[in-house]
Formats: sequence, structure tokens, C-alpha cells
Amino acid sequence: MDPNLSDKISGLLYGSLVDDALALGAHWIYDQDELLRDYGRVANFLDPRADSYHPTKKAGQQTHYGDQALRLLDSMARHGGFERNAFARDWEAMWTGYGDYLDHATKDTLAHLQAGGSPAAPGSASDELGGAARIAPLLAWLAGSSVEKAIEDARTQTAFTHGAPLATDAAEFLTRVVFALLGGSPLARAISDAAHGNYTALDLPEMLTRVGETDSLSTLDAARTLGLACPAPQALPTLLMLLRRHGDNFETAAIENVMAGGDNAARGLALGMILGAAHGRSAIPARWLGGLQAAPVVERFVRAFAFD
Repeated sequence: MDPNLSDKISGLLYGSLVDDALALGAHWIYDQDELLRDYGRVANFLDPRADSYHPTKKAGQQTHYGDQALRLLDSMARHGGFERNAFARDWEAMWTGYGDYLDHATKDTLAHLQAGGSPAAPGSASDELGGAARIAPLLAWLAGSSVEKAIEDARTQTAFTHGAPLATDAAEFLTRVVFALLGGSPLARAISDAAHGNYTALDLPEMLTRVGETDSLSTLDAARTLGLACPAPQALPTLLMLLRRHGDNFETAAIENVMAGGDNAARGLALGMILGAAHGRSAIPARWLGGLQAAPVVERFVRAFAFD
């Protein structure tokens, strides 16, 4: 494998999980002033506080989003690729004794499965970015496949828990961006080209226009203007703004994402995946790679499937 491509594939995996882990300690704080006052500028992994959404976790671990990405990685490694029904069984099993936060999409999907519902039917109607943002292991696995195959599997993976067209469109958009980057496109071109995909609900050109209209604002003000919450109509424009402003620097982008507040973990999974694909694992700070508790699992996956 081309060493540069190998670095990018490894980078999109590590980058996604690193950015999720960086957000863990300060996840879902919507008051940016409070976030800065209580945590300072978050440049290192933090233990979540006892009153946070993730009180059982420790610095360098993942949020519930990142844990689902790791379960996807494990499922593909054990089954030789992505298979919806196998992933559904593995995903359902991960929540037994989990002991940390479960969001509404997770609760609804578990109830759907436990009532005898099929994994082929959406487990919830959620339009949140978190369902699409956990696809880094899938895209790494399919890096040598066609973008059409990757889009199909990314949509299927997302719809399993997040059935809204906005969520599955987001999965396609992220897939198109990552595959363009792996193919050598510059970041701005990859985003522009991906914005013209076959989407049923997302209006990416309109989102990009709104992002451009915030250029005169600070990053934090722009994030508040575009949206800090979980649904794709808020999370994606803020993600695009961070990529537009800080896409040339993995570290700066990751920190600015955390400091923007809100659902910085779901955005982080997508942000780190995209910038890891753009710049490679070599662009990720060594202190984050070394502090990521999932690193041994990811490294085994990387080495077993010749991404390194």
C-alpha cells in the first residue's frame, strides 16, 4: 500500500477516536463561557466530572458514540466485514452492563430490537449526527472499494439506529468527503464535490452558504450561530465551519471543536475522521495517540488489515 494512503487510512481511524476522547471530559456543555471557566482551553484528555454525562469514564476513553465506533470495528474484525444483522447483534450486546450514558436513539433502538423488530427497520427516527459520525472503521475497511459500496454500507449502518433521511444523508456526505481525500483531493475540493451528492433531505450547498456568512464572526460565535446541538441541521454546519477555518491543522481544529461546546463529541468523531483522512496519522499529536486508551485495539485492527 502507498505509505501516504496508509497514513491517511490509519489517520481517519485514530483521528475520529482521538477527537471523541478529547471531548469526553467537556461533553454537552452548551455555555461556552462556563466551559472555558471550568475547564480552561481543553488541549488534553480529561477525566469527566461526577456530574457529567459520562461519570464512569476516565481520560482517554470514548463517549458512547466512540464506544459504538469501537464496537463496529470489533464486529467487522470478527465477521470479516460489515454485515447488518451481525453488527446489530454485536451492538445490542454491548449495552448489557454498560453503565454509562445511553441517548434516545440507543434506547429506542434497543426497545425496537427487544420487541422483536428487524435490524432492517430503523431503530429510531433520530436525525442526530452521532449515528453517521461513528463510521470511521467502516470507511477504513472499505478504502479499497468503490465509493458507491461505502455509501451503501454507511447508510445502512446509520439507519440501523438513526432512521431520519437527514442522518443517512449525513453518512453519505461524510463518506464522499473521506473517499475524495483518500483519492488525493484537497479538503476544500472534497467538501465542495461531496456537497453535490444524491441527498434526499440535506441541502449542503445552503449549509455551505450559511457557513460562509459567519466568516466575520469568531469561531465560538460562529458555532453558536450555526448550532451546537446534536441534530444534523445544526451539527453539520458547525462541523463545516470548523473545517473551513481550521482544516489545515488537526490539533487546532480538535481543540476549537471542544471549546465550541454542545455535542462536541459527535462533531469530533466526524471532524477527526475527515482531518485524519486529509493529513494522516502523522498529523495527530503524539500525546493524544499515546493517551488514547483504545489505541492497542485500533493498532491491532490497523496491522491485521494492512493499513500500516
